[in-house]
Amino acid sequence: MNVKITLILLFSVLFGTQLFAQSYSYSFEGNLTPDQLTELESKCRAIPHLSACKIKYKPEANKGEIIVRTDTSEERREKSELFSPLDVKSLLMQNGLIPLDFTLLND
Repeated sequence: MNVKITLILLFSVLFGTQLFAQSYSYSFEGNLTPDQLTELESKCRAIPHLSACKIKYKPEANKGEIIVRTDTSEERREKSELFSPLDVKSLLMQNGLIPLDFTLLND
C-alpha cells in the first residue's frame, strides 16, 4: 500500500506542473523576410507569461503560425496572472501581418 501512495505522489510531483501549462497557436498571413521572422520570434519570446515561442512560416503561401506555451512557474501562478492572446495579436499587427485563428492546442 505504501508503494502505491509513493508512486502516486511521485507522479503528481513530476507531472503536476504540466497541468498548468498550455499551448496555443495563432495563425496569420502576410509577407515576412527571414530577418523579420527572426525579429518577430524574438519579440514573441519577450511577451510576459510565455515559456516558449516558435514560428512556422511558409513564404510561398505568405502564411504561418505562432505556437506559444504559457509559463508554468510557481511565481506566475501565485500572482494569478494570465497570458493574453491580445499580446500576440498586437505583435502580429505591429509587424504588418493579418491575425487569423487563435486555437488552444492539445498537448
